[in-house]
Amino acid sequence: MLHGFAVRKSMVIQAHATILLHPADGPEWLVTLGADRISADRVEDIARAEGARVDVRGSSSDLYLWLWNRDSRAVLDGSQAVADLWTTTVRLRWS
Repeated sequence: MLHGFAVRKSMVIQAHATILLHPADGPEWLVTLGADRISADRVEDIARAEGARVDVRGSSSDLYLWLWNRDSRAVLDGSQAVADLWTTTVRLRWS
């Protein structure tokens, strides 16, 4: 999802913001939203993620469901507006 669908040109987010994905059972990811693209990088050093505007926590499967805009038990901590940028912009449409 992060390196395939989310990086498509149709998924451009005009605001600059970051989302820290913090799975209880896997590596952390920092998702950077920007005017020209979305990028995602594994976070080895948590200090690098200090600028995250919203943290999304839960199991890997819960985070995966959240990224796909599906019901999940992921817990958000931080700006709901930043989380909404993801959920309203990164939407898949099958043709």
